[in-house]
Amino acid sequence: VEPLLARRRSEALRFVAATQRALQRRRRRVHERALALAATVGRVGRVFDDHAAEITELYSSLRCDIATCRREHEQRDRSSEEALDESLLALRRAADKEECSLHAAAATETLSAIAEGYRVLHAETLDVVARHPSAVGSALSKLHARLCDS
Repeated sequence: VEPLLARRRSEALRFVAATQRALQRRRRRVHERALALAATVGRVGRVFDDHAAEITELYSSLRCDIATCRREHEQRDRSSEEALDESLLALRRAADKEECSLHAAAATETLSAIAEGYRVLHAETLDVVARHPSAVGSALSKLHARLCDS
């Protein structure tokens, strides 16, 4: 009975040692996988951060382009309004009907130019805005490609 007991004890100790080694290997593999996963999550996080920065830049660029259109229009509009003010002042000071008609025509023409300026501003702004969705779509396609490559 003693030799059998010693043999069983020896087998049990070998089994416990093998189990401990297997658990240690398993823990090491799980730890390595966790490190790899953390690195992957970090890379994906950087991809999303880069995408967020790109989208922010696109939006800032959109706002800047619209502001540029507006600023250029306001400069043109200011000179047109000054010309209109001069025409209206001349109209009020006109001495006869002929001169009055001449200045009224000039004021009407200036008003038409101002209205055309607003139409041009609207068209330029729409062109700027129309480019934005394709730029965002391109950024999203690039994000998709980078995520699939990661």
